[in-house]
Amino acid sequence: MKISRNWLGDYISSEKTDSDLENQFTQLGLECSVSKIKFNLDNVVVGKVIECIKHPNADRLNICKVDIGLEVLEIVCGAPNICEKLTVAVARIGAILGDFKIKKVKIRDIESYGMICSGKELSINEDNDGILILDDELPIGSPIQSALKLEDNTIFDFDMTPNRGDCFSHLGVSRELSIIENKKIILEKNKFSVSDFKSSDLITVNIKDDSICKRYACRIIKNVSVSESPQWLKNKLESIGQNSINNIVDITNYVMFDLGQPLHIFDFDKISNKTIDVRLSSKDEKILCLNNEVKVLSDNDIVISDGSSPIAIAGVIGGLDSFVNSKTVNILVESAVFNEIHIRRTSKLHNYSKEASKRFERGIDSDNVVYSMNKFVALVLEHFGGETSKDYIDIYKTAVSNEEIAFNLEQCNEFLGIDLSPKEVRDIFNKLNIAFSINNNQYLCDIP
Repeated sequence: MKISRNWLGDYISSEKTDSDLENQFTQLGLECSVSKIKFNLDNVVVGKVIECIKHPNADRLNICKVDIGLEVLEIVCGAPNICEKLTVAVARIGAILGDFKIKKVKIRDIESYGMICSGKELSINEDNDGILILDDELPIGSPIQSALKLEDNTIFDFDMTPNRGDCFSHLGVSRELSIIENKKIILEKNKFSVSDFKSSDLITVNIKDDSICKRYACRIIKNVSVSESPQWLKNKLESIGQNSINNIVDITNYVMFDLGQPLHIFDFDKISNKTIDVRLSSKDEKILCLNNEVKVLSDNDIVISDGSSPIAIAGVIGGLDSFVNSKTVNILVESAVFNEIHIRRTSKLHNYSKEASKRFERGIDSDNVVYSMNKFVALVLEHFGGETSKDYIDIYKTAVSNEEIAFNLEQCNEFLGIDLSPKEVRDIFNKLNIAFSINNNQYLCDIP
């Protein structure tokens, strides 16, 4: 699992070197490796394609005139998605991309004075199928690194063991970093305005079997605008190797990688009967999935149904009939905790183990369900507009109570042959976010 050091900085800062953190994370039981993201994009600028014509001597090449502010460059480009009026990244003569230096070259008798770049050539993402298409509002001629707000970064690649589901997020790893730094993490409050309508008036939710879904929360947002994601959001996801899809899906993924809670978004207007049933599938029931495959379900698969037929395989993959696209106006955001064993069996049965199912398989924090859902709502309303209901649905029939453990300091010191003081014990518990009360040498500890 990839964790961005810059992203960790949203929760807690550290002055330690990358190598020191790598060693200390490993000592805490989180084995990891470190890699650097370093941008060297001198002489790469924002350009505008003002003309694009076929190369006279090559079927798959185009001759482009690109405005880069102070001059117009003629560049030969073979990307399949090149066309007029695009805003693009242009490497000028002298730019160095990796080990490759841009020079004036003659391609099939036509001189080319630079290169129009893909995301992979700029080390921004892994997309090498075509050129990187930029936001039209970026100033022509501006340096690409500042225009896209690209920052050098460090990526920690953790080899997480199955018992550390609590660390499958930037928040989770930040908790470990707080132990290293002896600092506390403070979660921001989700602030947003609500409208007069109620989710509970618009959708009915039923959990058919409490053993398959510990908690289910959802909320409706109206009048959203599905579009390309802003650059800050693309940068966040691309830093950990995730491709951008659209603003709504990207915010969903951002929250998952940030807080560890997978979310699912339904096009609310496509939910028949305005009903959500969380149930086990009938044997041989079918669903057309987002990847355009028809899945034949077993009676062990948890599904989200619209009251008559499945619209998602819970925790694994959504259905094609209810997915969010550019025409979507109203959405329902789902935040839930599904049974780990069922999710693991389903992902293996259908050979579809993705980021969401990996987290459900390892266990989701029930107390984080509503907070994560509301963070999604706050981000959508802040950046993309829309309006949300004044209530939300939250079915949590059997709330999980924190385990309480009695810890005796005297017995601990005797058993370990050490001499921990009460202050040292309090400091250790505080670092681990363990709330406690004291009665003589006995500590009653609430396990987070």
